[in-house]
Amino acid sequence: MKKQWISVKCGLSRDPKHRQAMGESIWLFLHILDIASWDDGIAHDWKDEAAAEDMGMPVRTLREHRRKLDELGYISCNQKQYTQDIVIHNWTNPREYNGQVYNEKQGSSETSPKENVQGDTQGYIQGNRKDVTPTLYSKNQTSKRQLANTSIQAAIFGGMPITEEMMIEARLKDEAPKMFEAALGFSRPLAWTSDKDWTAFEAWVLGVYRTDPKAFERFETWRNTPYVKGSISNNRIRGFVNEFYDAWDMFKKQDAPQVSTSSMFETLS
Repeated sequence: MKKQWISVKCGLSRDPKHRQAMGESIWLFLHILDIASWDDGIAHDWKDEAAAEDMGMPVRTLREHRRKLDELGYISCNQKQYTQDIVIHNWTNPREYNGQVYNEKQGSSETSPKENVQGDTQGYIQGNRKDVTPTLYSKNQTSKRQLANTSIQAAIFGGMPITEEMMIEARLKDEAPKMFEAALGFSRPLAWTSDKDWTAFEAWVLGVYRTDPKAFERFETWRNTPYVKGSISNNRIRGFVNEFYDAWDMFKKQDAPQVSTSSMFETLS
């Protein structure tokens, strides 16, 4: 399993009322943050059994923690026929920079965790990204590289300056998925960040696009070449995104510059 950061707003760790209220339930809360959809702050189709297996926790213990988080007002559990939707209160979409709050808890005040979950407890996941760094560091210790990899929203909440590198990175994060869809001719948006696989794939697409913006256009040309082996259709990508990596490996083998035997001898001589 790939390692990833689950970055949260500093109020969750700094304010003692949350530590006292949540106790060990914080670990389940972080797991819910990890798998929630960025668009709406909801962990869709939740199953206690599957989550317990992921966390190596008895199902009964997990249910106790989930009910506690629900009672405290950090989440709401909406039962469906076979699954649940876990709604995280006061959610902020990491891909948006306007600070809009979703699933706002009604009747909040400043007196208790149940009455005031205010967005300081809501975490936003960064996804499976090799270039992600935690945002909870001192401004004096923040390097230029760390600032470039910190989202604009995280910088605002952390009191850090908005740099040109952040603006460029924000543009690339917004642009890369769209350019992937355009290059491969998708008529409808893909399910970016809808689950772990798509979150990881979006990060991978960003990495490729950052280093080679024309790579996906060359992939499209390659897979439309007659008799090509290892290609993958758009329908297959939409339904089984993890299979794309194998097709990409096949493409890269042919996309890499070829060195002729004669050129090698000329170089050696």
